[in-house]
Amino acid sequence: MTSEPEGEGLIPLASVALVVEVADTTLDHDLGVKAQLYARAGIPEYWVADVVGKVIHQLWAPEGGAYAQRREVAFGARIEAVTVAGLLIVT
Repeated sequence: MTSEPEGEGLIPLASVALVVEVADTTLDHDLGVKAQLYARAGIPEYWVADVVGKVIHQLWAPEGGAYAQRREVAFGARIEAVTVAGLLIVT
């Protein structure tokens, strides 16, 4: 999800408000390496849909190479973005 494009490139980093990944066999990589990369890049919020565990891992507040805040939302519940006003999804 992006706002109006700001910066250079196909998808300028400064425009990215939320990244969503779907994980089956890649959960450890998505919550480890990718979360660190996104946090370092300053992506405000990152969700990982864990299809095996039937939860969405919601991470926000990037600080250095990690997200300072996180929670899990069960499939079937609603999830509301912390950093994107008005974004609410019922899973």
